This record gives sequence, C-alpha cells and structure tokens, in this order.
Amino acid sequence: MKKAILVTLLFALMGSMTSVGALQVTPVDDSLVSVTTSSQGDSRDAALAAARQQAVLASAGRVLLDDNLIRADELLSNYLRKYADSFVKSVEVTSDKFTGTQSILESRVYVDYAGLVKDMSEKRFLYQPAYRPLFATFIEEKLDNQKIEQEPARRLVENAFIAQGIKFYPQESITDVQRGVNLLEDTLLMDAAIVTAERHNVELVITGTAMTVLREEKDLYYDHYYFYDCDMNLSLVRVDTGEVLAKSTARGSASNKDRAVAITSAIDRASRPIAAEMSRTYKKFWPTVVQGKSDYEVLLTGVTDEQLGIVQKYLGVLGPESTIEVKKKFATTAILSIKTTADLNQLQQALKNCSYPVLNIVREKSGDKLEVQVSG
Repeated sequence: MKKAILVTLLFALMGSMTSVGALQVTPVDDSLVSVTTSSQGDSRDAALAAARQQAVLASAGRVLLDDNLIRADELLSNYLRKYADSFVKSVEVTSDKFTGTQSILESRVYVDYAGLVKDMSEKRFLYQPAYRPLFATFIEEKLDNQKIEQEPARRLVENAFIAQGIKFYPQESITDVQRGVNLLEDTLLMDAAIVTAERHNVELVITGTAMTVLREEKDLYYDHYYFYDCDMNLSLVRVDTGEVLAKSTARGSASNKDRAVAITSAIDRASRPIAAEMSRTYKKFWPTVVQGKSDYEVLLTGVTDEQLGIVQKYLGVLGPESTIEVKKKFATTAILSIKTTADLNQLQQALKNCSYPVLNIVREKSGDKLEVQVSG
C-alpha cells in the first residue's frame, strides 16, 4: 500500500515538474501571438514576470521563418527579459496555485508580435545572410616553436581561400581582438571574436594553428638549402551559432636557398588543400541551410534541445537521401532546413505521425514553410 502511494506521489510530482515551463505558441494573426505557459516564482508578481519573459522569448524566434537570422543571442535574450513587459498586450491567468514557497501560474500571454519584430529589427538583432558572406581569420602561428610576429600564415590562408571565391573582411579593420590566436582554445577569446565579427557583419571565421619547423638544412650542388614543414590545423566556425562547420589538417613541405621563401612555400602548400576542402563544405552547406535554398523549412516552437534532436533524427523517415539540418535555434524555437525528394503531403504526414514529441502544424506560411508547435 505504501509503495503504491509512493508511486502515485512520484508520478504526480513528475507531472507537476513537467508542466512548469511548458509552452504553446499559437499565432492569432500576423501581429499577435498567444503563448500558453506555466511559470513559477517566489511571489505571484514574480511568476507573472516569468510568464511574460517566457512568452516573449518563445515568440521572438518565429522571425526565423521569414528568412531572418538572429545575432547576439545572449544579448538579445537578456534584452527581451528586461523589456518583456513592453511587448505584452495582456495576460490571462488560468490557474493560480501556491505550493510551499512558490507561486505557480498557468497563463495565456498575448504578445505584440509585430512590435517585437520591429524592435528587434531596429536594434539590429535581425539580419539576412549575405549572398557572399564575409570571412575573417584568427590563426596562431609559430616558427620553430616561437611566435611569428609577421603572421604570414594568415595572409597565405586568406589568399588560398580567395582563390576559391571566398570574400574576407579587410584584416587591418579588425583591431579590437588579437588575430594571431586559436579561438577554439579560449572561450573568452572566442566570445570576443564573435562579438567583433557580428559588429562587422562577418558571418564565418577561420581559426586554428600553423606550426612551421626547420626539418633540416644542407648543401646541395654547392648551394645551402633550407627544408621546412608546416603543419596546419584549421576550423571553420559559423559566427551566429558558434558551430564548427568543418575541420581540416594538412602538411606542406618546401625547400629553398632562401630561408624566407622555404618558410612561406611550406605554409602556402599546407593552406591550399585546406582551403579547397573547407570551401567545398561551405558551398554545400551555406546556400542550402543558411540562405534558405532547401526544399522545406520547418519552424518548431516550444522545443527543447532534447526534443529538437529527436525530431531531427525522426524526420529521416522522409527517405535515406534526405538531410535535416538545424538552421538556427533561439530560446525555445528552432528552424530545420530539409533537403528531400518527399513532397509536402509526405512531410506533413510525417510530422503528424510523430508520437514523441507531438507535433501540431499550426501554420503553412507557404508551400515550403511550416510552423509546428511541439508538445510532450
């Protein structure tokens, strides 16, 4: 008997924990969004404030279905929490409980979506990806284990990428962040570089290491030759998400009577295969996923990271040739870019057939864009 009571209480507690923070985002019209949410706080006012914040954050990501991307995610999240009241038209409390020291509310919050989008646009949190996005380089360079002040690898890497059709932001214009560093080794440096990149409309960053060493030097045919090897390890990072899109390594070797020529030739020979490989990855990924040239885009609202991963894997039912990529996630909203031979009816049926999480199609923006509400 005691065991049965304990199990009942446990399930009740799990149900209570699950309900807090649950979100349902429903567009009323183009300018108004209704968000059903559960919130809690030390007081009723605190719980109401949390509901407003959750609703505004949950609504903001809907801009992703309009070919927009969001920059400075953390800054935007803090801004929307601080000024959430400015974007809320009204709040309807449907359940009001006080448990222990917490006030728990279930509410329906009406968000001024048109005003929210206008404000985010005016504050420059929204942007559309460029047809030819700007790149920037941050490379740690060493020669015989000593830092190279002239930083030749950065210039040679950029030249190799330019030959592949890549466009770079003028390197002399970026002065507020060190350029001769591997950003992946320092979170603070990466954060600073991303802020700088966003400020200069740079959308992709190349970072890593270039280590050049003298392998040997010897006389050949009455001339003295220098033999150098360069080991290069670079990553391609998407600025708005911090996601590493590609990694590549290469070794370049060269010899010459002129030490400087041998060094630069070794670096150049390492740069070229990396530039070719990464450019292929970029050209395959960027237009389809980021620039919206996929077959379909599906916006998921009220989604957790776990649910997003489940849905992404589940949509593999569309066919073995289908690719499902996360274009962007903000707060509890994410947009998927889908490349598939399945038609719209098959996609809609697949979404309806998902048993967990439950997916409810709430809006068909166009023939290739769907807004889907996620619930447990």
